[in-house]
Amino acid sequence: MFIKNNDLILKVQKYFFFLIPISFIIGQAAVSVIFFLIILLSIFNVKKIKNILKLNKNYDTILIIFFFYIFFSSLFKNSQVLVNSIYLFRFLIFYFTIKYLVVNFSLKDIKIFLLITLLCSVFVLIDLFYEKYFGLDFFGYGRPPGNELRLTGPFRNEPIPGSFLLNIGFYTFVIVYMFSSEAKVTYKKILISFLIIFFGIGIFITGERMSFLMYIHLIFLIFIFFKKIRKKIILSLILILLSIFLISFKDNYYKDRYLNFLKNIGVQKNIEKNNNFTFFDSQWGAHLLTAYEMFKNNNLTGIGLRQFRVVCINEEYEKIKSKSVDIRCSSHPHNLYFEILSETGLIGLTFFSFFLFLIIFHFFKIFRNLDKDYFYFLLVYSFCVFLMLFWPIRSTGSFFSNFNGSIYWLTISLFSGLLLKKDLTKKNNK
Repeated sequence: MFIKNNDLILKVQKYFFFLIPISFIIGQAAVSVIFFLIILLSIFNVKKIKNILKLNKNYDTILIIFFFYIFFSSLFKNSQVLVNSIYLFRFLIFYFTIKYLVVNFSLKDIKIFLLITLLCSVFVLIDLFYEKYFGLDFFGYGRPPGNELRLTGPFRNEPIPGSFLLNIGFYTFVIVYMFSSEAKVTYKKILISFLIIFFGIGIFITGERMSFLMYIHLIFLIFIFFKKIRKKIILSLILILLSIFLISFKDNYYKDRYLNFLKNIGVQKNIEKNNNFTFFDSQWGAHLLTAYEMFKNNNLTGIGLRQFRVVCINEEYEKIKSKSVDIRCSSHPHNLYFEILSETGLIGLTFFSFFLFLIIFHFFKIFRNLDKDYFYFLLVYSFCVFLMLFWPIRSTGSFFSNFNGSIYWLTISLFSGLLLKKDLTKKNNK
């Protein structure tokens, strides 16, 4: 009876989907379990998910080809690469399952998801401020060993609260438009300003430099798309800058951390050590140079999924022109494009880049005819998160890992699902 009742299956999948923001706070194991259950239940809704496949756009086809290319190319590599490529298919199933869920979401479902995201984000922010001033968070967790100045909030030893607020919590901003549809415009602008400031300061105090810079990037995108709140955005950014100036004035950790960041990327010369220090002399630069050399040696099909950590120790990569050559190794190159390039080759990067281009093109094609309703704000905010996440000039987590991969594919799936939902709504209204 359970298997045959597709409506019940859909409801259960929705409930698990609503738990995704909470699962990220609980930890990687919880994220894996929620994703697994959503994918597992899709077995009982295969026929309906197949209908989503029939409605696929060109970028869906490219994505399917990308996954199968990785699988077939892995047949010519070692057994671990083959296992990794098979395991990667979970994200493809997840992608089409989430598209199916989003298409079937009601307005109430969207509100529930956004409300849970809001509650989780506010909880993380309050916990961060509490930890900042009391040394321990609500659960008694301290700072990560070896980096006692970083804030982790409810994420225990994982310094990722800024990443959570940036990639998951940012959907919270849409809630202003959905739960205050009858409110005055001024009221909405005040709420948006409050969220911008609250999130900005919260992400800054985590010490996650790239998350903070990408947050500014996100706000810039919002500034472009929403003309009516531009003055509020500028005022909010000024208040954020004043706040972080005061925080840095009292706490040298933040000032030193961001100055070191500027030195590492070559913006500010490292006068004390070497005037010729460039970005490629930093550890990040060493990762990228190593990944590029791997690509040169395996330019078409790459070295295989999750093999950067294995191959980087080879003697041939000791010749890279970087002062950080001795610390070139890591689990991944810290840039998703170099990760895809080195591990799947030029063919893999071409397929994936083409997928991104087509889905962005689809958005702008729809964007021109969007009504300024709640769906407009939801789709635009989703696009901003999508564009920020795949911005090429940034350091990233591993695209093929479980935790970071979950963030990437959740964002891709939500955005693609919203695009399809808009297409179907437009078609039904004709």
